[in-house]
Amino acid sequence: MTPRQSTLQGTLLSRLFRHHHPNASSGIQFSFFHFSFFIVAMACCLLAPARSMAQDTLLFEGKWKLPVVIEEENEYEVIYRKADWVNSPLYVIEKRFITEINYLDTLEAAKKFKSRPFDGSNIDLWVKPLDSNTVMLRGRLLHMDDTMLMVRHRGSFMEGKPKIRSELVSVITYDQIQKLEYRKRSKMRKSAFIGAATGLVAGTLTGLLLFNDTPACENSGIDGKPPCDPNLKSPLTRVEKSLILGAGAAAGGFVTGGMIGGVRIKFTIGGNKDRYNQAIPHILRSLN
Repeated sequence: MTPRQSTLQGTLLSRLFRHHHPNASSGIQFSFFHFSFFIVAMACCLLAPARSMAQDTLLFEGKWKLPVVIEEENEYEVIYRKADWVNSPLYVIEKRFITEINYLDTLEAAKKFKSRPFDGSNIDLWVKPLDSNTVMLRGRLLHMDDTMLMVRHRGSFMEGKPKIRSELVSVITYDQIQKLEYRKRSKMRKSAFIGAATGLVAGTLTGLLLFNDTPACENSGIDGKPPCDPNLKSPLTRVEKSLILGAGAAAGGFVTGGMIGGVRIKFTIGGNKDRYNQAIPHILRSLN
């Protein structure tokens, strides 16, 4: 090998070595670049769900904004999930609490608006699940179709907003239901008032038939006058006694009527779709 060839080979090896073996400074820069890229990528992955979830906004009191994902809207209520929660449960809130509703996608707004088919707030529901480890759910009917029902329950005021009240919404399919019970709230109130009115009238009329005026209290037993209680300074008349009896009967009638009107109608579903569909007409008829 000639000196020229040896020099040329050394030069090539030197360049190749420098190409594949960077010095310490470049190695640190290279590692720092990859580490920074990894941090940025992780941040993007973590923030991407939040950005994608923060679709819509509910404005309260003209200034307080809540980022949400609106699932459905009707004339009276908004059903939504909290955008800053992973796997957020459903919530329902009445529109009277909301100042403004802002959709990120206005085309989606038209799709999500659905006229409320019925007002189920008058129906109390008790849902016993097939799973014996799950407690019975009690709430008010929000929606019902041939495969599932939605129950609103556990109403609470928003943190720091004592005038703004929302409720949790549970979605239960027919194959999760063991027993379904319901009652109509207005029927219970109506029965209670009918019972109170009946008791008042019946008690008062009974008193008028049975009672007499209490004589004024004088010297007991003198001149053949009937004895009386000397502590009774204001003798009761026949009408006053009857009204007292009527008031007592009205209280009893109110309680009894409320108990009769509050009787629950029960259906055993057992996860069977046919039994569930048989219960639907009975519940929906109670809405009227």
